[in-house]
Amino acid sequence: MVLIAERTVLRRMLQRSSAGYPSFIYMRFDRLLFIFVLFGLAGCSERESRRPVYRDEPFLQDYSIRYYSRDTSEVLKRIAVDRNGVTTVLGPERIFRLHAGKFQFPGTLEPDRSYRPMAGKPVRDMSVYEEHLVFLDDETVFSNAFAGKMNYPHGMPDARLLCMGEDSAFVISDGRNIRQFRGQQLVSETAFSAGPVIEIEYDAYGKRFMILTPGAVGILKAGEQTAATVFSMDGLTCVDADDKSIYLGTKEGYCVLDAATFRVTTPLFSALPVKAISAISKINGNLWFGSEQGAFMLKDDGAFNYYYGERWLPSNSVKDIAAGPEGSVMLLTSRGVGDIRFEYMTLEEKALRYEAQVRQRHIRYGGNCEGGTLKNGDRASL
Repeated sequence: MVLIAERTVLRRMLQRSSAGYPSFIYMRFDRLLFIFVLFGLAGCSERESRRPVYRDEPFLQDYSIRYYSRDTSEVLKRIAVDRNGVTTVLGPERIFRLHAGKFQFPGTLEPDRSYRPMAGKPVRDMSVYEEHLVFLDDETVFSNAFAGKMNYPHGMPDARLLCMGEDSAFVISDGRNIRQFRGQQLVSETAFSAGPVIEIEYDAYGKRFMILTPGAVGILKAGEQTAATVFSMDGLTCVDADDKSIYLGTKEGYCVLDAATFRVTTPLFSALPVKAISAISKINGNLWFGSEQGAFMLKDDGAFNYYYGERWLPSNSVKDIAAGPEGSVMLLTSRGVGDIRFEYMTLEEKALRYEAQVRQRHIRYGGNCEGGTLKNGDRASL
């Protein structure tokens, strides 16, 4: 456009200057001008072709599906997913399942009525064994899988912690005493002197149970009689492990131990979105953290994905974390579950989803109108 405008100006100048000259002289000027414009356009086109071109390639987009508890006074404790992709939430002595729910249309937690024999059982804790759920009540450790054969009396009426291991081995605790079983056989009973037991996790790589107190980590190997203290630190809150490391959450950050020697490989690290850690879990190669102010994931570059507010979670108080189906991550909060999902898409595909959302929910009298009646972020309430 600039070159065309320049040509117009030059033409007018030539018309003025060519007054009184033969027409063939003017025609030569015009041809020279045409050649000048032609070469100018070619140069412009060449410069344009050198500019980088954006390629709309797929990227990993995260989004959330939320499930709200109908009774906000219920204390939600633990979340687990079985081999069928069924998510179960443990409440105050009863369990729930996820109901309905999809992106921007929240679901709910509903009482699990899948198995009639569980009706009325005071479920205290649950664990996962061979990708099946196992439950603890005041009398037995039992499962609805394995044709109902797993039904083991434990003799600890105040038991409130359960952790399954391998080969039918499991550990229960009332917070002070620890009992280890293999099937129905009692293997050992001990009192962990390092303090009240707040969590028990099974380290499948080390073939051992990790006993966590607010001030120490103990190891109880399958078949052994006593738990040995392997690490001490004040303010411990949660624990997890993989084949190389043991991850410890604290009130002031997190630290990492070598799984073989229990030596500190990452000293207490507190440069986090939130220092006080309530849950920690290694899922799909990434370390996830829960806190009273949302959840966050440590990325390979050392930065964090931070999930905060009702865009992601029913509440910011995160109680437990579990690996979900199809690479998702399930975050249990005080008011329900945030199902964090990941999907590859291009910017065009993402834009088209927003376009469809606007047309389905925001068009009023031919115009784009915002709604102010959202309840729990439910777009159906617009």
